[in-house]
Amino acid sequence: SFIIPPRMNDYSDVVAIKKKLPENCIIEMANPLKYPEFYKVENSFDIGHLNKKGAAIFTRILAEKFVANNKIITH
Repeated sequence: SFIIPPRMNDYSDVVAIKKKLPENCIIEMANPLKYPEFYKVENSFDIGHLNKKGAAIFTRILAEKFVANNKIITH
């Protein structure tokens, strides 16, 4: 999977790579409308990084997306 993380300064290289990959290989995490929790002050360490709480939220959502994209069966 190709992960597009939130809070990057420049997405130009990421967008170029994204355009060359199949849609089912991409996990897009950078949409502030879809993932507002990644952009909240209380989840921020600084302008480009999440704090511990924000990182935990990011990890949980990323794991859910990864499982869904790869159709992994968990028990």
